[in-house]
Amino acid sequence: SHSPRKNHGQPDAVSAAGGENPREGRSDHKPYDQMSRDELIRELEEAAGPDSKGKLIEDLRVHPEELRAQTAELYAAQNDAKRSDERYAELYDFAPVAYATLDVYGVIREINLTGATLLKNDRGHLIGLPLLHFVPSDDRQVLHDHLRRCRDASEQYVTTRLRLQPPHTAPLPVQLTSRPGRRGGTSLHQTIIADLTEIEAAEERLRETERHLNHAQRLASLGTLAAGIAHEIRNPLGSIERVASLQEVILAFHRDGRRRSWRLLRECGYRNAGTAQ
Repeated sequence: SHSPRKNHGQPDAVSAAGGENPREGRSDHKPYDQMSRDELIRELEEAAGPDSKGKLIEDLRVHPEELRAQTAELYAAQNDAKRSDERYAELYDFAPVAYATLDVYGVIREINLTGATLLKNDRGHLIGLPLLHFVPSDDRQVLHDHLRRCRDASEQYVTTRLRLQPPHTAPLPVQLTSRPGRRGGTSLHQTIIADLTEIEAAEERLRETERHLNHAQRLASLGTLAAGIAHEIRNPLGSIERVASLQEVILAFHRDGRRRSWRLLRECGYRNAGTAQ
């Protein structure tokens, strides 16, 4: 018996339709996977039987339309994903807060433009550098403790205050807030680097205001105390002066008579009024 020739594992078109294969014995035909659509239609018109010919041709014509529709849907999905990535990149890069992705050793794997500006470096230069490179020696242990807490993963968010010192600048007070996680089997920490310069300046102004307020309260208390002491001193002095004035009136009465005594009484009244004031 004669076995039909196969084309790269594809079933013969006529065998699928049930009938003789006119391609048998021909050495100049192309494999089916190298034929154009029109060549395949002609091949099927020659090979297919009358019952299946129309259905096969119709299927062959419909299939490209379905492929085009699927391809259009795929392109649309790709464009949507691209626009979404662009929006995410824009939000990430131009966020008002510095974002960075650190590995377990504190090496910068990703950083946005705000973070690069904060560290006074080009973003491409920062990728692969350890954050420790920008930490003053006095605060390096603080960063090590922060990374250890991230590795322990016992906290959802790890927050630490320390200082960063970009090149040719004074140290900056910052707050690191890291969210430990994994990506593709690798431990990575999504980290916010918040500049606390303005916050610490505001805290210092608040402390200065509190110092002035406490000083004013102490002065007010001292004034109240002084007024009370003056009042206590003034009362005995007034009594002493009144007694002395009365003694002077009595002596004058005995010495010069009633007229001088009345004049002295009036003068004593004026002096006592001034003392009370």
